[in-house]
Amino acid sequence: MVFDLLAETNEPMYFLDFIDQAAEYGLQYIAESDVQKMRTAQLPENARKQLDAVPDRLLREQYLDFILGRGFRQTLLCRAGHDLDLAVTPQRMEHFLVASSLRPQEADRESA
Repeated sequence: MVFDLLAETNEPMYFLDFIDQAAEYGLQYIAESDVQKMRTAQLPENARKQLDAVPDRLLREQYLDFILGRGFRQTLLCRAGHDLDLAVTPQRMEHFLVASSLRPQEADRESA
């Protein structure tokens, strides 16, 4: 990250230290802007099972940083005190507008 190197002050910190600092300013962690970076599905089965067993999601995120060698985050925060319900359900998804570059495949004319 070139812009990190050009900054007047660059003080890297662990994710959990960042979260503690954010809490001092009345903020709490929601998620990463790229939710795929929070998933453990791409990890070897043993690592995935161990990470998925960590009940503290913040600690799990810190471990993911170590495992993936993640040096940059795009973290979403909100004001502290909000009860976060992070469950992804079909009912909630009905309220979103979704865009994709996916296109239907053309039907195989011989099987039609």
